[in-house]
Amino acid sequence: MQVGIQVLSKFPPENRREFIRSFNILPQFDGCGKNCSFCRLFEDVGELNSFLWVEYWRNENVMEEYLQSNRFKTILGAIETLGELIHFNKVQFQNIQQ
Repeated sequence: MQVGIQVLSKFPPENRREFIRSFNILPQFDGCGKNCSFCRLFEDVGELNSFLWVEYWRNENVMEEYLQSNRFKTILGAIETLGELIHFNKVQFQNIQQ
């Protein structure tokens, strides 16, 4: 079973580029290479300036450690400063093999 976060946010058009830059320039969390299995930032093509940030982790302990990291807190702070946090979800899922 894997766990993850899904963060939906929205920004004024004038802050869009600054948010993307903030997201991209922050270094990866030290444990991300081996413990984070997926990390992406998606933009909703139907509603520009709305973003879904998704990260999946191998286990809950590593994810909880990440949620206390400077990287996570900085990105969340950028969202709250530059735009609006719409929702934050923690998820659990299981890969299904065919």
